[in-house]
Amino acid sequence: AGMADYPWWFGCDNTYSLKGVLATGRHELAISTLRLLKDFSEKTGDNGRVVHEVSTNGAVFNPGNINETPHFASMIRTLFDWTGDTALVGEFYPFLQKGMKWLLEENDKDGNLLPDGFGMMEIHGLNSEIVDVAVYTQQAFMDMAALAAVMGRKDHQSAYQRKGEK
Repeated sequence: AGMADYPWWFGCDNTYSLKGVLATGRHELAISTLRLLKDFSEKTGDNGRVVHEVSTNGAVFNPGNINETPHFASMIRTLFDWTGDTALVGEFYPFLQKGMKWLLEENDKDGNLLPDGFGMMEIHGLNSEIVDVAVYTQQAFMDMAALAAVMGRKDHQSAYQRKGEK
């Protein structure tokens, strides 16, 4: 994402652009990019937070804004919709669970299911409850419910579904 000025990986930009990559049938490119983001995210902090920005030399410039983590969960749902690959869901599911937990436990101090932090707009003062993060978070709960169903985790499915509906 960001070519030609920024030739590196972005957690959010890649989850936008990989939808088009999937639609063109380049599933392996999408999968390898998602794995790369997951791997760098885990090296940066094993809490499920998705990195925002990784250079081609492996330097992580931003460990992740609030929007990347729920957006990544929804991208894995999109990946499953295109591939039907339950093994891929199984590969990513524990990481996604950690991320959703991190999203609420570390970033939703008032417990209203609206995490605080920077979303797409990285402007001083806009690190509160913002609409893009709210929308991505709600969608991620619904997508996590669907992924939990794929994993046969009815207990997780109902918990994510309730949060998404709330």
